[in-house]
Formats: sequence, C-alpha cells, structure tokens
Amino acid sequence: MKKGLIITLTLCLGLLSSLAFIVSAADAPIVIKFAHSSPVDPYEQPTSAEAAVFEYLVNKLTAGRVQVKSYPNSSLGDQVATLQQTRKGTIEMTNVASGVLASAMYEPLSLFDIPYLFKSTAVAWELTRLDNPFTKRVVEEVREKTGLRIIGIQPMGFRHFTNDVRPIKEPKDLKGLKIRTMQVKPHIKMVEAMGGLPTPIPFSELYTSLQTGVVDGQENATMNIMAQHFDEVQKYMTLDGHVLLLAITMVNDKWFSSLPEDIQAKILEAEDGARTAATGLNFIKDATGLKELKKRGMEIYSPTAEEMNKFKEATQKPVIEYLKGKIDQEYFDLLFAEIEKIETKLGY
Repeated sequence: MKKGLIITLTLCLGLLSSLAFIVSAADAPIVIKFAHSSPVDPYEQPTSAEAAVFEYLVNKLTAGRVQVKSYPNSSLGDQVATLQQTRKGTIEMTNVASGVLASAMYEPLSLFDIPYLFKSTAVAWELTRLDNPFTKRVVEEVREKTGLRIIGIQPMGFRHFTNDVRPIKEPKDLKGLKIRTMQVKPHIKMVEAMGGLPTPIPFSELYTSLQTGVVDGQENATMNIMAQHFDEVQKYMTLDGHVLLLAITMVNDKWFSSLPEDIQAKILEAEDGARTAATGLNFIKDATGLKELKKRGMEIYSPTAEEMNKFKEATQKPVIEYLKGKIDQEYFDLLFAEIEKIETKLGY
C-alpha cells in the first residue's frame, strides 16, 4: 500500500514539475540576437542608434514579451559572417551594408551603388521604403532566394573622397592615386573610371594603411572620417557624395514567420522607428562633422555643378555597363522610373 502511494505521489510530482516547466517556457520572453559592426555608443554611428532604439521599442511595444540582445563591434564576426549566421538561424538578426548583401547573395542590390544615383537623402528615403515598388520587389526576391527577410533599409551618409596628395576637384585629379574602397565592385569600377587605383582594404586596417602610405586616400561618409580620425592622416576632402551608404536590417525569415502575427507587427513597427533614428543621427553627424573636420585642419572642397556633372559623366555609364552584364534590364528600368517619380514629387 505504501509502495503504491509513493509511486502515485512520485508520478504526481513529476506531472506538476512538467506543467511548471511548460508554463515557465510559455512565459519566457522571445530573445532576438542582433549583431552589427558599429560601436556600442548610440551617439557614435547610425547603426548603433538603430540598435538602441529598436531594442527600446521592441521591449515597450511587446510589454517585455520580446527582448533584444545586441552584439555590437563585430563581436560575432564581420558583416559577411553575421549575414551567414542570420541565414543559418544561428542568430536572428543583423545589419549590413547593401553592397555586402549584393556581393554575397543578391546582385540586383548593386544598383543602389551606382555612383551619383541620388540627388539627396530624401530621394533615397522614399525609394527605400518597404512599400516602394522597386524595393518591395527586391525585398521579396531576397526573402525567396536567401531565406533572409529585410525589415528595414536606412539611408546613411553620402560617401566622399579624401587623400593626402592633392585637392580633388574633378575626375582627372584622381588619376594615379591609390584609393581604398570597400570590396564592392561598383565602387571599384567607379574609381577605375576616373583613373584611380582602387585598393580594397579591411576597414579595421584603413587608418594604418593611410598612415604608412599603402594607399593615398579613401572614400567614406563624414561620420566615419570624423570618428576614425582620418583627418590625422588625410589633408584633402572633396564633398562629391558619389555613393549614399545604405544599411540593411534583416532577420531569419523562417524564425520571423514562426512568431505570432502581433509580435511580427510590433517588430516591424519598432524597426520603422529605429530607421528614423538612424537616418536622423546621420543628418546630425553631417551637420556637425564638417565643421569639426575643418577645425582639425582638413581642406574641404565643394565641387561646382559643372564639376559634379564631370564626376557623374565619368563614372555612371561605366558602372551601369558593368552591372548590365549581371543584372536584367527590367531592374534598371524600374529603379530609374521610381527615382524619377520621387524626384518629381519632391520638386527636383
């Protein structure tokens, strides 16, 4: 009798323990591991601001049902590595430059790196909204072909040339200069078209490469030039704005699709707010950065309208011709049609 009672009690306790575990698991928050390459400080760079605001809004909008754990400073690897990890589902979310995603997985995104494509950040802001016809198509194809769901595209800063040899006022001034570029083909082709010598170098090695003369110059957004103190090893800066850096936030689509619909909606809402914060910080950095760089001793040159046309004429056609060998014409037609609509809407 006692033996039977003991067995019954043991089974009951085991059942209660299992039920407690199930309840506890159901109450446990959903955790999003978010990896990016920017520093922790949200006042430092736009992606850091995006991550901070996204974490805050997700927690607030879901009442704590979802929590974001950020991994900044490339702590889980470079952009290609975190892209692969997100695709595999090892982590849920990452943020990379559009050119990185284009080179690694989806060529049509290279169209965003056509030189002198955008007249302003406002044009890019409208084009990269997820409901824009061109961007909507790109987002859906990326999801289908890679298993990655793009949930936000943030227009960051326009990229400008710097060097330590001479002022660059028009394309011919780049001739013979070794210019560090990202490992992005349109950027490489652009520098080649102006007679420069494109030299891809990891960003982490760029300061030393400039300091030791491995390269004569580089191209980057104002915020990066200022944050990395390139003014210490570069004297001249040209505000040509040849490419607008776009950052893409994406999640593992299989994981995202498994979430309750209300959670999905809150994540998208949080990213929309985070996108606004990231782009806003970039405007602040551009507004204050140039004054600071001048104080530090950089000679900053703003090309005239005629000189800007020379830059565009020298580079845009060669890059487009290169991309036409890899991307169907319909993508070009849709992209330029959408940009024309936006420019008309904005009064350009």
